Amino acid sequence: HLPEAEPGQAPSGLVSQHWEAHGFRPLIIEYVNDLTNTLDYLSDTIMKTATEADALNNAKQLAATAGLYGYPPITEAAHELSTLLSFDPLPTDMIYEQLTNLQTLAKSAQSALD
Repeated sequence: HLPEAEPGQAPSGLVSQHWEAHGFRPLIIEYVNDLTNTLDYLSDTIMKTATEADALNNAKQLAATAGLYGYPPITEAAHELSTLLSFDPLPTDMIYEQLTNLQTLAKSAQSALD
């Protein structure tokens, strides 16, 4: 459900641009509920022995799906992460910072559903 807001105020949390399309809501809810797992997988891919190409592909996929589900801030953050993942050597601190930013955005999207 979409949180109630005071008159003239937006609901708290990151709300999908497609939220008003009632038929799309179940898909948005499913996407947001799985977003934490997606980010955990992306983080594992980046930080463990997976290839940089895998991590880059996962970041690009996150950017694309976030756009489809109406979350431009997540799309932008994932695009920035994919750019960072293309650097050699990898800017590890900046990558960690961007992963933290994505986790914050995911929590905000989840809070809009709570």
